[in-house]
Amino acid sequence: MTCGFEVTDCFGRTVRLSHANWQSHIQKRPGVAKYHDVLPEVLSAPDIVIEAPGTGDYHFYRRDFARLRLHSVWLHVVVIYDADVDGWVASAWVTQRIRPGVQRWPKP
Repeated sequence: MTCGFEVTDCFGRTVRLSHANWQSHIQKRPGVAKYHDVLPEVLSAPDIVIEAPGTGDYHFYRRDFARLRLHSVWLHVVVIYDADVDGWVASAWVTQRIRPGVQRWPKP
């Protein structure tokens, strides 16, 4: 079974998660494995996206998934873009706070 995917994010850019990256990631953060199927939804329809100062990584956040009912936490997905065109999922986890940075979505 492959765990990779390709999705168009809320900015219209292609974001990929490779099978190998996912397998490596869940070794470090096994708790996020159960959220794999909703990661594309976080990228295509986030509640908020923050650009990290310094690195330029984009941090996608979403909560209140109908089928997950996350009320007090955010599903947080980090994307690194290559020359502002295509991106790849670098990390994902559940968090209670949004990191500081420049808000990119919804557009201020």
